[in-house]
Amino acid sequence: MRRTDRAVQDPAQEEEILRACDVLRLGLVDRGLAYVVPLCFGIVREHGVLTFYVHCADTGRKLDLLEANPRAAFEMDTDHVLRPGDAACGWSMGYRSAMGVASLRRVEDPEEKRRGLDAIMAHYTGKGSWPYPAAALDRVTVLALRVEEISYKRS
Repeated sequence: MRRTDRAVQDPAQEEEILRACDVLRLGLVDRGLAYVVPLCFGIVREHGVLTFYVHCADTGRKLDLLEANPRAAFEMDTDHVLRPGDAACGWSMGYRSAMGVASLRRVEDPEEKRRGLDAIMAHYTGKGSWPYPAAALDRVTVLALRVEEISYKRS
């Protein structure tokens, strides 16, 4: 990170940033070009490993790209505040963000699927235990992003 003065390195503040963000932007590579898609997400920390769960339909471009390359980048941000200036170059934006690199995989185990979906629901509703009809679980695809690198920033 070039602007180390903006780095967030306090674990409590890092967790606050993750909890405040409402969209995870997943970055994949498609024929040498970036493909970025916004997704709802859930957060799971187990044994020191941070994993984000997302869900999607059972076919589509991101799944095709995952099959070709399971490496992904991600970005999320929150708390946007426009800061006016006296001149054009004096304007800026306040924010908090997290970004990093993860390995991406399709979740096959039904119990892990449930945990992933519960994590997503908990992130948005505060309630982390939901019933899922078997047919719905069969139809939905859950992806796990195992975080390999992450950095947090604020301005």
